Amino acid sequence: MKIERIAVLSNVNVNPIAHMLDDYAVYEAEGYGNELETLMNQSSALYGFKPKAIVLLIDLMEAFRRQLDVESAKKETVCWFRAFEACISPDCIYMVSDGYPYGEETAIDLVNEKKSELERVWKERLKECASDHANVYAFPLHQVIEGLGEEAAFSKITWYMGKIPFSLAAQKRIAQEIKRQIEKHSYTPKKALVTDLDNTLWGGLAGENDKNPIQLSEDGKGLAYKNTQRVMKIIKDSGAVLCIASKNNERDAMEIIENHPHMALRAEDFVIKKINWNPKPDNILEIAKELNLGLDSIVFLDDSPWERELVKNTLPEVLVPDFPKDVARLPGELVKIYQKYFEKPVLTKEDMQKSKQYASNVRREHFQSQTASFPEYLKGLQIVVETVDPASSIERLVQLANKTNQFNLTTKRYTLPGMQEILSDENIQVYAYQVSDRFGDLGIVAIVEVDFHSKIPTVTEFAMSCRAMGRNIEYGIVDDIENAVKAKGYDKLRAQYIPTAKNKPVEGLWTKLGYRALENADGCFWYEIDLFKKQEREYYFAKDIGGMK
Repeated sequence: MKIERIAVLSNVNVNPIAHMLDDYAVYEAEGYGNELETLMNQSSALYGFKPKAIVLLIDLMEAFRRQLDVESAKKETVCWFRAFEACISPDCIYMVSDGYPYGEETAIDLVNEKKSELERVWKERLKECASDHANVYAFPLHQVIEGLGEEAAFSKITWYMGKIPFSLAAQKRIAQEIKRQIEKHSYTPKKALVTDLDNTLWGGLAGENDKNPIQLSEDGKGLAYKNTQRVMKIIKDSGAVLCIASKNNERDAMEIIENHPHMALRAEDFVIKKINWNPKPDNILEIAKELNLGLDSIVFLDDSPWERELVKNTLPEVLVPDFPKDVARLPGELVKIYQKYFEKPVLTKEDMQKSKQYASNVRREHFQSQTASFPEYLKGLQIVVETVDPASSIERLVQLANKTNQFNLTTKRYTLPGMQEILSDENIQVYAYQVSDRFGDLGIVAIVEVDFHSKIPTVTEFAMSCRAMGRNIEYGIVDDIENAVKAKGYDKLRAQYIPTAKNKPVEGLWTKLGYRALENADGCFWYEIDLFKKQEREYYFAKDIGGMK
C-alpha cells in the first residue's frame, strides 16, 4: 500500500517537522495541543484531508501536565489513550511516539530516577494499545533523541519562543524517521540475503589463513567483521534467509565457519551454501530456484566491485548495494540495508521461523529426489493442514496476501484496518490454514476469502505461500472450503481469477479442479462448480482438516 497523505499531530508545536515531509501531502495542523480534539471531531479539516497515516508526536511532560508524580502520570495516560482509542478508524494507520520525558525540572538529580518510571507508564499503555489495534504502532521518538543526545535534541530558546521543543537537528532526524516508518508500510520486504565470504564476512582469504590470519575478533577490523555478522544474524531472526555465494575451496571456508572462535554465524544459520568456483550469477540463480524465490527478492552483498557489476549486469532483478571502502563502516551500512530492504512494520511468529522453514523445504526437495513417484512423495511427507482463527493471525494474513504473487488468484492487497473491516463483515468469511509435515512447521501459508453477499458465494481471494506449492495442498484446501460452503446450505460456488504478470502458475487452477468457465468481464475470469457433483482430487493429508467438516 502506497501512503501519500499523512498528518502530524501533537500537544506541542511540530509544524517545522511537518514542513520537512515534502515527499508527502501533509495535513496542516490547526495549532497544537488539540490533537485529541482534532481526532474526535469528525467534521474537522483532518477528516476532509483523508490521511492514510497519522503520526502523533506527544511531549510526555505536557501530556502529564508537567507533574512528576507517577500516579498522576498514570491517570493522565489512561485518559489520553481512552480518548485516542475512541477515534481510531480502520481506514488509517496511527503512529504514536513512545515519548521522552524532558523538561528543565527533569534535569535535577533528585527526580532523575523518576524519568524512566514516567516513560515506562506511557510505553506500557502504548504497547497495550498497539496490541489491541492492528493499525496502531509505536513511533521510536526515544531512539531518535537518544541518538542525538538530550542536550543536542532539545532547544530551550525555541521552546520558550513558540512551544517548539526540538532543535533543528532533532527536527530533521524525526522527519527522516517518519519517512522511514511510512516507507515500511509501502514496500514489499526482500526475502533473502546472499553474501560473499572473504573480506565480506571476515577479513582475509580462507585459503591463506595459515600465512595471513583471518581478521575476526573483538577488536580492530576483526570486530567490524564480527559486528557485521551480528547484524546479519538480526536480519535472519527478522525473517530473511541467509545464503552464501562465494568462490572458495569449500573445506577451507567451512573450517572457519564451523570452528573459528569469533564467528557469530555458524553453518546452520545459512539455508544454502554455494561455496565453489562457479560464476556467482549461476550460484544465485540456483539459490533462487532452490528457495523458490524470484530474483527480485534477493539482496547480494560482496566486497568485490567486479563481482557486484557482474551480478548487476547478468541478474538485474537482484539488488546489489554498494560496499564501503572502509570496513569500519560495514556494520552500519548493513543496518541501513536492513532498514531499507528487510524491515517490516510487524514481526510475526512466521517471520521468526522463516529460516527454519526454508531449510526444511530444502530437505523436502532432497526427499522428493529420492522417492520413486509423486504420490509416494506426497504420502511420505505426512502433511497436516489445520484451520486457524483469522482474527488472531491478522498481521500474518495481511502479510501473506500482500507478499504472495505466484499463487494468488486475484492479487488483492490489504491494509490491517481493511482486513479488520473484512473480518467484521458477517457476509464475508475468511479462512486461514497452517501446514506442517515430517520436516517441520510451515506456519500459516494460505488465506481464502469467500463473499456471501450474492445468492451464489464467490471465492474472491485465494493466496498461498510459494513454500507450500507443489504438494497439492491447494486441492485439500478447496475441498475444505467447498464443504464449509455446502454446510451453510449452498449448492454452488463461484471463483475468480485475475491474471497478472506473476500469477501464471495458477492460471488453470479452477478448471483443473473441475470448475466450469463462465464469461469473463473486465479482465476477471469467472468459474462455477456444482458442489454436489464435484470430482475427487488427488492429495494426501495425514489427517482431515479440522473444524469445517
